[in-house]
Amino acid sequence: MARIIRKLGLQALGVIFFLITSMVLSYAYVEPVRRLLTTTPPSELTNPDLPNRPGLKIGDITFHSAISTGVQSDNNIYLSSDDGKYDAINHEAGSFGLEIPIKEHKLSFDYLADEYLFTHHDRNDHVDQRARALIDLRFTDYRVTLTEVYRHYTELPGSENTSRLRQDDNNLRVGVLHETDKLAFNAGYTNIVHHYFNDDAIFGTVTYRDRDSVVQIIDTSIAYRFMPKTAVVLENDYGISDHESTKSPNYYFDDILLGLKGDLHKNLTTTFQAGYRYQYFKESPILFDKTVSKFICRGGFKYTLQNQDVLDFVLERTVNDSTYQDITYYTTNFTGLSYTHAFTSKLLGQLFGKYQRNMYPKETTEGTKTAIRRDNGYSTGFNLHYDIRRWLSTELGYEFKKADSNFQTFAYEDNIFTFKITAGF
Repeated sequence: MARIIRKLGLQALGVIFFLITSMVLSYAYVEPVRRLLTTTPPSELTNPDLPNRPGLKIGDITFHSAISTGVQSDNNIYLSSDDGKYDAINHEAGSFGLEIPIKEHKLSFDYLADEYLFTHHDRNDHVDQRARALIDLRFTDYRVTLTEVYRHYTELPGSENTSRLRQDDNNLRVGVLHETDKLAFNAGYTNIVHHYFNDDAIFGTVTYRDRDSVVQIIDTSIAYRFMPKTAVVLENDYGISDHESTKSPNYYFDDILLGLKGDLHKNLTTTFQAGYRYQYFKESPILFDKTVSKFICRGGFKYTLQNQDVLDFVLERTVNDSTYQDITYYTTNFTGLSYTHAFTSKLLGQLFGKYQRNMYPKETTEGTKTAIRRDNGYSTGFNLHYDIRRWLSTELGYEFKKADSNFQTFAYEDNIFTFKITAGF
């Protein structure tokens, strides 16, 4: 009873706080992306739950704020193969953000706090935090952007980890873009610091803290517009991953990708790129250190129907860091298809389906079975989004997830229902 009273008190306090200060939010701005042959700003303050909110302007400064509250029903919170645990998870989100224009330049900042309260398994209660900043400098012949994103968050046990993981990361990128009518060049430097707060063992004497890393990436892109709205893009990303612990092998990687960005037809757009990754590990006495050489791709296609309905197709093949036993990486094949329909100007519905295959590079042992691990994941569901007012929206969603694996311990089924309401400006 005390716990229920505490949850109701927190919800009431959140509503009062919103009415008094309007400084909480289910809020986000669009992640900065490397856009070539376009004049669209690399980052804008937006909220997908309130796409038409005007913000509050004081002089030239625009403030945004909102509050989000909702509940999620999950019948397998630990993704267990044989003993699914049900919980109703109360979710409260709040943050604030602002945009400061300085002539043609722009500064942006936002902060978000997400609180998750579990009704039955309250040891999983946690608050995730995220702070982001953007400096966008526009000059006559080029543009300079500096973006930084800090996250402090918690992950429940899943297919990669068997522990409840508290972690944080900081992602900083400095980029320069130069464009002409036909040609564009983009170069950037990214620094990513990832830190675990868990001392739990992963394999032998290796703990999660031994997997702390600093990744540095130099990326370059060259685009040539061969059609009025379509460009061919050549991209190279070279990176180095360093670990303070000698138990984890350092590595470097080099990605080379070629692709198209823009309109292939009046109703069809693409951002698809495909290429090759080479990844070399330094020798490790404990963890797997074999060189990686693989085909990779990322992006997709979007088709807009005559009634403004949208079909989205996504295809990716990536190489990801792993914390499973002595494995250092795994390869993921992912494909997704979604159909979005506008019932009215305020009501949107979406159907989606996803498939993901995770492939590990060497044999491991679970129980009495030894094999090269292969996981196949399937997901399908729907979302309904209703804009009640410019400052108020609600969303209802359902997702069914299923995983098959040649290790039974990683197979599971999960059903998730979500309801959320968001208010703000």
